[in-house]
Amino acid sequence: MERFLPSAKFANPVDMEFGPNGDLYVMEYGTTWSGPGNDDARLIRIEFNAGNRAPVAVARANKTIGRDADARGARRPPRRPMPTTTSSRMRGPSVSQAVGWVAG
Repeated sequence: MERFLPSAKFANPVDMEFGPNGDLYVMEYGTTWSGPGNDDARLIRIEFNAGNRAPVAVARANKTIGRDADARGARRPPRRPMPTTTSSRMRGPSVSQAVGWVAG
């Protein structure tokens, strides 16, 4: 299994679901489990990039003024498949309900 977002910090995720375009939506309850003031609750959208991953641009220039530039260091990360399964144990509002709740 490949690690997914190893440096991401989530605050008590309570639900997640894939949208019709392949993006993953994660609903976080936040750090406060009781009482008012749950300011860090949020809905996160993790964008799906179909096919190859977005290229990483690298450019170098040999002068601060002029026109010579070199982008030979640019590269495209290797293609990695996106997981497409979800757990049947996930509960809570659907993504469309959650988006309406956060936006409205």
